[in-house]
Amino acid sequence: CRGSWRTTVARALPGLSEPLARARSLAGDDAWSWDALLDLHCALRLVRSWSRALPDGADRPSADHPRTDFAVLTQNRGRARGRLRAVAAGQTPDTLLENVLALDHLHARTEVALRRFAWAWAWQELAYDFSFDLHRSVTPACPPSATTPEPLSPAARAALPTWVLLVVCRGRLAHLLRWVSTGSTGDRDSAWARLLTDALPPALRDPPTPGSRSATYRRVRTELSLRLPAVLREVRPAVAATAALAGGRTLKARFLGLHAEAWHPSVPLPRSGFPTAHAAAQAALPLLDAALEASDDRRRP
Repeated sequence: CRGSWRTTVARALPGLSEPLARARSLAGDDAWSWDALLDLHCALRLVRSWSRALPDGADRPSADHPRTDFAVLTQNRGRARGRLRAVAAGQTPDTLLENVLALDHLHARTEVALRRFAWAWAWQELAYDFSFDLHRSVTPACPPSATTPEPLSPAARAALPTWVLLVVCRGRLAHLLRWVSTGSTGDRDSAWARLLTDALPPALRDPPTPGSRSATYRRVRTELSLRLPAVLREVRPAVAATAALAGGRTLKARFLGLHAEAWHPSVPLPRSGFPTAHAAAQAALPLLDAALEASDDRRRP
């Protein structure tokens, strides 16, 4: 989420608008081509360099652009290599040994790596008058941001389907889909605001930030950005069952009999508005199915 890499990762993961969700996706079990991601990053940096170098009306970069382009490529690939060294330095030797020994031309690669390391060390020590402090790492690891909240615990995630079901019963499924994909609902709907401020369990909210006057919901948005199709599939039977309830004076008793046992205790169980919840569930089914179908289409090769 830092610097120009923020743009690159956002291009590679256009369906995830929350930086924490993109970070978790990159760190997950999905098979990522890191070389391809670095190539995309370098290509985007070249395009940005060209856009700055082109005067108004010009159709090509200036005459010295090959030299400039080479500098852009070597700088960005060098920084990526330094970050990789920092990650590798934090691993145990057994984790790296098999992968390193599987490389071709290991001796030549080692010579090149040592030259690069010595070059980076020399430039760093130049700033300190070559004091050669062995406790100062050439490629220190990136510390986590102090403002990055911890992921939701398994116990907190267990309440998420019930909260989503409550959102559906309050007629705010469309708001939820917009909020997850963009971070905003596009309006000032008071019912949606109450679902966040009053109905969302404390364990799903972000820890309070010192000096901040408003609550944040990055963790739950991150979780839904990555797992919304799975959560919607989990709650769909309950939505369909709610939509199929018979109306009339017994609707409240039927609703509570259907949901009370499985309802998560940290989410407030509705005490009124059951005809509205009944109608909202009926109206939500087509939208819910369309959202699930769209997610299946995106997953198909």
